[in-house]
Amino acid sequence: MPWTKKRKALYADISGKEIRLAAFLSTNITTKEIEDTLNNLPDSILKSKYRLKKKLGL
Repeated sequence: MPWTKKRKALYADISGKEIRLAAFLSTNITTKEIEDTLNNLPDSILKSKYRLKKKLGL
């Protein structure tokens, strides 16, 4: 994916899980849908979203 390579070049410390979460967020998928797809608790998704946005400076 060109988007993945571009993000990886801009943010070298981003992990694979964070890239996957960023892809979900860029397609405007809800937290509930992300939770169902990744089989995680809603709180962990919200924390991951917060940490990712903080890391990316959004």
